[in-house]
Amino acid sequence: MEDDTDDCMFDSNLFLNEDYILQSFEFKDVTQKVLCLKSACTDFDLTGQVVWPAASILSSFIVQHPDIFQSKSVLEVGAGVGLCGLLASRYAAHTVLTDHNDTVLKVLTRNAQEHTPTPESIRCEKLDWGVNLEDFKQTCPKPFQVIIGADVVHWPDSVKPLFETVKALLSTTEPSIFLLSYISRSSSNDTALEKYSRELGFRCEELPLDFLQHTDTQTETKAAGAHLYRFTL
Repeated sequence: MEDDTDDCMFDSNLFLNEDYILQSFEFKDVTQKVLCLKSACTDFDLTGQVVWPAASILSSFIVQHPDIFQSKSVLEVGAGVGLCGLLASRYAAHTVLTDHNDTVLKVLTRNAQEHTPTPESIRCEKLDWGVNLEDFKQTCPKPFQVIIGADVVHWPDSVKPLFETVKALLSTTEPSIFLLSYISRSSSNDTALEKYSRELGFRCEELPLDFLQHTDTQTETKAAGAHLYRFTL
């Protein structure tokens, strides 16, 4: 009987979509363009191709609080297409945008090179949370004063590696913060966030969302379980 194994093998790129559009996002008096998809790919690992509401919340905060980022070293974890990090780079001394997915890294790099006024101050690097952190620290040896992340917690088992990574890369010799724009989707995620951040020595402060420009947007994000947290060591 003929072996049909090769004919039945699943092509992992079958549902891959890289037909990006150039979309403009406005926050206060700042406009940022990024290449992105309008809807997420069926591959959960490619959710970074889309700009999610949590990224808009964090972006609005960045633009309205530039002093937090002024002349600082900034790292974005789970950057996706990089909207938040690109905005932060307008104020920061240097910025590193990271993601773990190679497909997402390609569009992230394009955005960093083509859609920012200061491409020379931005780097894009691959970063798997909790994996080969010493190798990453050799690539980026200086600790970061500000780390940001938007909608990067999807499963409880991702929370501990996230905070281990932030703790390893956040500066401990000067005032430093981790800003997390978070959408509460399950009680198990909420529990893991509180548990592992506390176990790893972080102090947490929830920031009010009154900086959002439009009341309708603020109401929608609150109803959707949106939170903005500031973590310090």
